Amino acid sequence: MERTIGNLGQEIRQPSNPYANLSREGVRRCQVNALKAMVPNLEDPKPALPQTAIDLGDGYALLRKRDLYDVQPQGGASQAIQEYLGVNVKIRRWARLRLPNGQTTRTAWRETLKPAAKVRVSRNVKFLLDGEIRLAVEDGHDEDGAQAFRWQAVALVLMYSHPDHELLELSFHATSSCKQIEGDIRVIDVKSITDVVGMVPA
Repeated sequence: MERTIGNLGQEIRQPSNPYANLSREGVRRCQVNALKAMVPNLEDPKPALPQTAIDLGDGYALLRKRDLYDVQPQGGASQAIQEYLGVNVKIRRWARLRLPNGQTTRTAWRETLKPAAKVRVSRNVKFLLDGEIRLAVEDGHDEDGAQAFRWQAVALVLMYSHPDHELLELSFHATSSCKQIEGDIRVIDVKSITDVVGMVPA
């Protein structure tokens, strides 16, 4: 509201009669908004992806920050990637993934570097695994270079347990209660991620 008032104030062109001019600018803005609502083609197209992003198709895009160089995954991540691809490769991590619904999921790789007050808790995702909806917390979006000219966008996730069935039924499938499964790190195709979800700690 304050921003709109400020914008309208900047458009005043008649200092001798500011209130009439402000009223006219407000009416003009309402007329333009009404026209755009009736004829959506009048609206300017949405801005393209940032220049540094990688469009993965189907509405998915990798967004910076990103590793400058390929890194060797460690521990459970290395094992999960090797099981998924069949080879041990270096990866390049990305900080964010834009989903087709407009949501942006972030990774633990970057979020854990921020102070607690600045962290955006959008690392918990819903995805399809073998035709079943599952929940997980994202560790990172990776670009795996198995060969010189072949790469694949995948996400490393730490799995949650299946939701408590009784609570799910009592809440009419509105609330899920899950536990994080320590050590259950998996690699999934980023295009299997459907939504960012909220997981409130107990």
